[in-house]
Amino acid sequence: ELLKMKYPEIMKSLSRYLLVIASVLSVQQALATDVSGTLSSDTTWSAAGSPYVVMGPVLIETGVTVTIEAGVEVKFGSDNYIKAEGHLVARGSQSKKIVFTSNNDSPSAGDWGGIRIKSTSGSTVNSSNEYVSGSIFEHVNFSYADTALYVHETGIYVSDSKFENNNNAIEIRKTTDVIVKSSEFKNNNAGFWSIGEVFTGDYQGDIINTQITDNIFENNGIGIDLYSNQRGFYDLNIKSNTFTGNTSAAIEFGGGGYGPKIHSVYIDGNTIYKNTDGIRIGAIYGKPWSLASGYSSTPDYPMEIKNNVVVNNTGN
Repeated sequence: ELLKMKYPEIMKSLSRYLLVIASVLSVQQALATDVSGTLSSDTTWSAAGSPYVVMGPVLIETGVTVTIEAGVEVKFGSDNYIKAEGHLVARGSQSKKIVFTSNNDSPSAGDWGGIRIKSTSGSTVNSSNEYVSGSIFEHVNFSYADTALYVHETGIYVSDSKFENNNNAIEIRKTTDVIVKSSEFKNNNAGFWSIGEVFTGDYQGDIINTQITDNIFENNGIGIDLYSNQRGFYDLNIKSNTFTGNTSAAIEFGGGGYGPKIHSVYIDGNTIYKNTDGIRIGAIYGKPWSLASGYSSTPDYPMEIKNNVVVNNTGN
């Protein structure tokens, strides 16, 4: 009241300004697009409809493509997720990122369930591991998910994206053609991981053609944690990445029961500094095994760890 008496014109201007702000916020809330349920026809989530708020679980049916335009923000209510049996095409740009994040006012890791890529929804790549068709995440930011991107019985193409403040960034379980490059993993419990044993949910299996290249893993609990007990890793390439500040380890491969079966694993040309452990290798199979023939007499392929710079780590 004293300010009104002393500075009446200033207070009138301030009141008008606050009313304008309130009106803008009200319009923004009104323009939000709520989504939930089954998407049974091709659709585009446009910048004009952003933000999209996932109010309940979303299923993209087999054969359906959902395209998300550059600059779109998708917010998820607690525990909600997108399950893709059709294709999810999210291609942002350097200046207009696509954002998947929590809708909570005070977000934290695990707020929402993540995006689940199933057997009929993955990416197709060519012999050079370049994207051809199907689901894709390019210039996309993921934050505050339980598992931001879960891939089962298919592959996925991710580039120039960011995973931050998630419990787990990417989980791979029985996959073929997982290509993740030029992306950032920061402040997650785990960047990449695979489950050791499956007692409930999707079964595990061989992990084939996994290319993890030119990424940054910074301040995670663990950068890459892959073992998948008694399953094979064929053509796993962890190359030219930078790992720093990861509090458990930069890279862990193997361990857990009998460990995975090695067919071709390459950890090559990475820079690993100021983590706790640098590279940690657990139990692994060097020889193929089958119910029909038991152990082979010779290894399929060696495991190669070469050309890495591993310095100033405080553990092993």
